[in-house]
Amino acid sequence: MVLNPQEIARSLWALSKRADQQDKIKHFLDHLARLANEEKQKEILFITSRYPLTQEVIDEIKKLVDAPADVQIQSKLDENILGSFQVSYRGLVYDGSVANALSQMKRLLES
Repeated sequence: MVLNPQEIARSLWALSKRADQQDKIKHFLDHLARLANEEKQKEILFITSRYPLTQEVIDEIKKLVDAPADVQIQSKLDENILGSFQVSYRGLVYDGSVANALSQMKRLLES
């Protein structure tokens, strides 16, 4: 028997009424919803750049991060990005900005 998430939630809620545990079940379900939302956000390819990127560049970024061709993309323009772009996908951040490169060089020189 396969239950959908709503049926599982209703069953848990019904059981909690019997055991007087509604607060614990509600907290548990809220936590599951937050986790599901976080996982869903990880599957979005976030791209931040100073200027709009061409589809060709976006396709190259998809390859770089090993994202599927049909991945949902959320792009944002930021005038503070100097050259290149910043990408976030599946919890990892790829920062090709000039500011990041300079910061890395500074850390290397200081060590």
